[in-house]
Amino acid sequence: MFSWENINEEGMRNFGEVLMNLSSLQDLNLEFPLEKITDAGLESLSEGLSGLLRLENLELVFGERDKRGINNQITDEGISSFSAALENLTCLKKLRLKFGECEEVTGAGIKDLGFALRDLVCLEEIYFSFGFCGKFKDKEIERFCHGFKGLNSLQNVTLFIQGFKINGFGLHCLARVLKKLVFLKAIRVDFSCSVNEKIQERFERDLRSLPFLKHLDINF
Repeated sequence: MFSWENINEEGMRNFGEVLMNLSSLQDLNLEFPLEKITDAGLESLSEGLSGLLRLENLELVFGERDKRGINNQITDEGISSFSAALENLTCLKKLRLKFGECEEVTGAGIKDLGFALRDLVCLEEIYFSFGFCGKFKDKEIERFCHGFKGLNSLQNVTLFIQGFKINGFGLHCLARVLKKLVFLKAIRVDFSCSVNEKIQERFERDLRSLPFLKHLDINF
C-alpha cells in the first residue's frame, strides 16, 4: 500500500512513470486522503495505470478532508481520464474506489466510470463510495448503472452514495441491472434518497429475488 503525507502534480507524474515499468503488478492500493489532487495529477496516475494489464486488485482512495480543510480538486475531466485507463484493466477481479470529498465531480464523470466497467468481465467485487460530490441527473445514473450489465462474475457490490438525492428512477435502474447478476452473494447500499417507502420496499424486494444472495444491507 502506498500513502503520502504530501504529494503534488510533479510527484504524481513521477509515480505514474514508475507504474509504467511495473507491467506484471497484480495488486495496487493507493491512498491520497489529505492531498490536493488535481485532474492533471489523476491523469498522470491514469497513464501509469493503463499499462497494468495483469492487475487483479485495485484500490484508490481520494479526498477525505482533514482538519485543515485540505481537499482534492478532481473534476469530471479527471474522472474521464481515469475511466479511460480503467477500461484496459480487463483482468481486474476486485475494484475499490472512494471519492470522499470530490465536490466538483458530477453525474457526467460517474457516467464515464460506468462505461469503463462494461469490459471488466472478470470483476468479482466492486466497492464505490461517492460522498459530497456534485449533482447527478437521472440519465447519468441510468448510464452508470448500465455499466454493470454483463458483469456476470460479480459476487459482492458495495455502493455508498451520500450528499445528494437519488430518486425512484435511479433506484429502479440499479435494481433492474443488479437483479440480473445472478451470482451476487452480498449487496450493500447506502443512499440519500428522495423516494417513498413503497419504492424502497420494491427495491429491496427485487434484490432479494437473487438466488445466491446471502447478505443484503440497505440504508436510505
